[in-house]
Amino acid sequence: MVWLEQHSLGCIRPFLLQQLTEQPFNTKKKRLRLLEDGALEIAYRTWRIRFTACPEERQIELQAIYSGYTAKEIRDTTDLYKDKKLHCNFQAVFSPKQSQSGI
Repeated sequence: MVWLEQHSLGCIRPFLLQQLTEQPFNTKKKRLRLLEDGALEIAYRTWRIRFTACPEERQIELQAIYSGYTAKEIRDTTDLYKDKKLHCNFQAVFSPKQSQSGI
């Protein structure tokens, strides 16, 4: 997350604090997805953040941040949100395994 904050995505931490503190499971107000292994994913713009939650203990653990773009979408020259270069740079710095632990 620090890398993204240092590279023009400074709003991601406040977004996550807000969204995951207040009604973290409200799928009507948040772009949430339940993953096959029981983890959850929340969308922030074109980024995805994987997390697990223990409601009984009121704990949320961030596990990974990764691009919401598919490989095909990244290769497409259309850049509607003007952020594909940031996604490419992020992927160059963090392999999928590193980004899983790079929170």
